[in-house]
Amino acid sequence: HDLKVIVTDAAQNTSTVLYQTITTLNHPTATAQANTPPPATSSTAPVYAISLDHATRILTGGIARLYSHSAIELSGKLKTPGGVAAAGVPVTLWTQPANGGAYRQLSQTTTNRSGAWTLNAPPGASRLLRVVAGQAPQPASAKPTITVTETVTPTLSLHVATPGNAKLIFTGQLGITPLGKPRPLVVIETPGPNGWEAVGAPIRVGPHGGFRYTYRSSPLTLHRRFKFRAITPTTALWQRGQSPTRAAVVR
Repeated sequence: HDLKVIVTDAAQNTSTVLYQTITTLNHPTATAQANTPPPATSSTAPVYAISLDHATRILTGGIARLYSHSAIELSGKLKTPGGVAAAGVPVTLWTQPANGGAYRQLSQTTTNRSGAWTLNAPPGASRLLRVVAGQAPQPASAKPTITVTETVTPTLSLHVATPGNAKLIFTGQLGITPLGKPRPLVVIETPGPNGWEAVGAPIRVGPHGGFRYTYRSSPLTLHRRFKFRAITPTTALWQRGQSPTRAAVVR
């Protein structure tokens, strides 16, 4: 008989403490032997070998991209342990935020006759991407897997308007999803005696990443030309973002 003992604690954590075959000393009758069900077959999932296309193999070393270019295509082939193309096998792509947390499935496909597969990840913040082959995969523990670590920098734009009376109006767009809670801050900067210095107060972006900030400059700055840039600080989900530098004359 196959004997398996599983212990479950109050938190519903389980552990197998015994799994072995035992032999009893009784001698069953012919009737009992006839009624004995056939032994259960193993439910162990097959282990596949995942090979990658050249472009995908390069990505496994880790990549850093702007959010606007953070979408990724991964492709390769699946083979059985005997080296035969594994056709009709599900292959799934999962993601985990760079700061940890639960995995979320992004896409799924099925290998073709030659065992080939292609999966696509939409744009996203810094994350871990994991490719898993087989039915009902567990991305955190499945083997083998293909893992890609992607570090993302948000895009950030800046426009400066000078309508008059020493007024400066800064507008722009922070490009990344998700923005998180609370939403990110953007800081307007201009060159000063000790390097780049903040202009006014930090700005909290809107629900879709846009921002608008009106700053009243000193009359002493009238008719002078200044350079400005916008930055957003580094977070757990992206690197420090910076806009192109813009120049404006205070009116």
